[in-house]
Amino acid sequence: TLHAIGIGILVFRILPDLDAITALMLMNAMCLAPACLSLISRRAEKMTLIYIVLDVLAIGAQSTIYWKTISPSLVNHRLSLPVSLT
Repeated sequence: TLHAIGIGILVFRILPDLDAITALMLMNAMCLAPACLSLISRRAEKMTLIYIVLDVLAIGAQSTIYWKTISPSLVNHRLSLPVSLT
């Protein structure tokens, strides 16, 4: 139920007020926690170094939303944004 409420807030309240680029970056940033957990849970294997480099690049790319968090379109949703993403 909480997942459905969060998706409803995100889709019907937050995303209509945002431009396409900001909405895309926001939805990309939602994958940041799984990317960090993937980096932490790597086991030692033959290709581990390549996977760690790719994980760090993915975390860097998904962290690009944080430079845009000051935009006026996101400031209007300072309460509903964390609720919907949680």
